[in-house]
Amino acid sequence: MSRTTGKLCDFVQNLKFEDIPKTSIERMKLAILDTIGCILLGTKTEAARIVMDYVRKSDKEKESRILGTEIKVSNANAALVNGTMGHEFDYDDGISTALGVHAGITIIPATLAIAESQKRSGKELLTSTVAGYELACRVGRAIERTQHASTLIGAFGATAASAKLMGADHNQITNALGICGSLSSLRPFDPALKGSMVKDMWAGWANFFGVFCASLAMKGFTAPDDVLDESKGFFKAAVSSGPIDAKALTEELGSRFLWMDGHYFKPYSSCRGTHVTLDAVLSLVQKHKINHEKIAEILVTGRSIVCALKGALNPISARFSTSYVVAAAIVCGQLTLDEFAMDKLKDPRITRLACKVKTLVDPDIPDYPHAHGPVDVLIRFNDGSTLVSRATADRSLNEDGVLTKFRENAGRVLGRDKVNTLMQTMKHLDEIQNVQMLMDTLSP
Repeated sequence: MSRTTGKLCDFVQNLKFEDIPKTSIERMKLAILDTIGCILLGTKTEAARIVMDYVRKSDKEKESRILGTEIKVSNANAALVNGTMGHEFDYDDGISTALGVHAGITIIPATLAIAESQKRSGKELLTSTVAGYELACRVGRAIERTQHASTLIGAFGATAASAKLMGADHNQITNALGICGSLSSLRPFDPALKGSMVKDMWAGWANFFGVFCASLAMKGFTAPDDVLDESKGFFKAAVSSGPIDAKALTEELGSRFLWMDGHYFKPYSSCRGTHVTLDAVLSLVQKHKINHEKIAEILVTGRSIVCALKGALNPISARFSTSYVVAAAIVCGQLTLDEFAMDKLKDPRITRLACKVKTLVDPDIPDYPHAHGPVDVLIRFNDGSTLVSRATADRSLNEDGVLTKFRENAGRVLGRDKVNTLMQTMKHLDEIQNVQMLMDTLSP
């Protein structure tokens, strides 16, 4: 048995609810709540309709619920649909210190599906999901740089969490991770910038794949036992050049939960790379009465990731466009879900102003993969006057912010009474004996 992969499998298999600090448990309750809200928000989209229609016609199992509906399908397909729906609005959580992996939406749909079908307790759901978050975080931290990694890294978390919920032993967890690492592949970032629906399935696929890998391993399917050893397997294939931080994989494993260090809840429904810019812009909007018709140009200076986000073809790509979110925030005085509706994307006031947004890479700012700030915004008006603002760091919602966000997201699908009931249920998730009780509240 390989040393590194073996330690990670030991951690996943042996982690108990009592081993997890209370702060991590309470944070995970919020993460599950936030993720459920994002999934419910995505139930009415065209991408959701297409994927849902496909699985309904091809899958006659009745194991797990598609959230926001009365439909039940197999574990894997429920995880696929729910993961896809929850990534539609780019509102889901992440871990900034692990290549920004969207941990919640790549892991939680899988654990919800399995916990429901196997009648697991709230404690088991929380414990397995924490194990998945931690493993995904450590794999992400070990990689210094790579392409967009949420599907890639999240799949490991979904596999580990799924295997644990299924009651896998050490050998089965090893094989599950081995299958995952042997069949995984990198995803190009282009679908997001081009506004393709397949971007939404990045998360759905990680969940489906995690359930798939764990299920095969439970049946005795085998794979290499060293897939997460730093110089072999997955890392050799995924990172052909560049260093691997081997210590991140196992250092303080079980005694320190690294996923907590960089975990964030999104304040805006857009790519994380736009958030520091938005904070800078909205600080000016809140302090000054800005007449957008008198703006000559807007200069955004920051890291390369901020400057690379361009184009607003539809609600998907608009969330990855620095120029669009800046213009929409100034014209509308805010950036909420409503600012990504098609009528706003076609609003001539916004499109005209977006053409005046210019981005400039600051060569003095290190291209650090774990952060998007600082960002400087300069608005120059036709009369030559200017307004300037700087935002320095990525921001996460606090608990009150997450609860408010959930009320808004879930409230678009469920009635107020169900939303309140769901929030109370999640508050006491560790006391629930059967997760089906939670899932039964997740339909209109």
